[in-house]
Amino acid sequence: MGLASIAVGCGAPPPPIAAAPEAPPPAVAPVPFASDRPAPIAAPAVASAPAPASPPAPADAVAVGLPYALGEGARESGAGVAELAELARWNHGGRGEGAPELPAPTGHPLPRVRVDVVAVRGPHAPRAIERVARAALWAKLIECYRPGAQRDGALRGKVTVVAKATRAGKLAAPRLASVTLRDPEVVRCFVARVAGLDVPPARAASTVTLSLQIAPGDEPLPPAADLILPGSGRLDPELARAAFAAAEPALVACFAASRAEDPGLWGRIAVRVHVAADGRVDEAFEAESRFPDPRVTACVLRAARGLVLPSPIGGDLRAIVPLRFGAPPRAD
Repeated sequence: MGLASIAVGCGAPPPPIAAAPEAPPPAVAPVPFASDRPAPIAAPAVASAPAPASPPAPADAVAVGLPYALGEGARESGAGVAELAELARWNHGGRGEGAPELPAPTGHPLPRVRVDVVAVRGPHAPRAIERVARAALWAKLIECYRPGAQRDGALRGKVTVVAKATRAGKLAAPRLASVTLRDPEVVRCFVARVAGLDVPPARAASTVTLSLQIAPGDEPLPPAADLILPGSGRLDPELARAAFAAAEPALVACFAASRAEDPGLWGRIAVRVHVAADGRVDEAFEAESRFPDPRVTACVLRAARGLVLPSPIGGDLRAIVPLRFGAPPRAD
């Protein structure tokens, strides 16, 4: 079976939102993201105004806050109890009274995985082994695939593994039979995950051939936790904010579609970006916040991945870009 079969029924990925930045403002001396910034929950304010807390975004717009270094932000020692409580409120956000139920997710955000038993020589039942293997290997194969997907976002292919199914019900001694997946580390991981798999017992041993196929999903996989590092680069936070502000029409469009259904929708999306050494935003994921409408989040992250910032000084970097949408309900 070819890889084209993996995509059946998963839907086409939504088109990326082009968000070309305007020309950056005049260059200033680069500083680390954590330097020279107001209180971490502060949103953009006029230069003469204090910035103790972010003003609510207009109901149909986005407020782009000042980016800050990964690991800093509102958790730093300077944040007070009131500011932390307000930030937590924004991170949770809310929906309007009587808002319609959110639709079921569309597409296929996670990698497309297919596990098939293509041959069994012996008394073991092929469909029984296949049923167990599909349930047990799905998450394991995605974790194997994760580092390879970071190296090559288009990585896909098939790994065919031959293993022994023991009388007692274990897959043992797996070996590689054929491969089209072009990442040796991922291939080795796939083969290793077959070993020790529990399968139904039988009156004698069997030889089992499994086909393990994988392809990208509609959204990129986040890196493993131990690879989410701040980086060595430096970039003036105002230049980063200017690039996101230039993309405001695309960001507002992400929000407007859901707000038309739910006028009371509001909240914060903390976008964790990775800025490559050449200024490209090649990674954008939600961190800290959980916006109440995942459709808005997915759209915003796709828009962020299309941005280009000024090149950082000294290498790549990760940072948080805080975005606030809508306005919370007024207290009675």
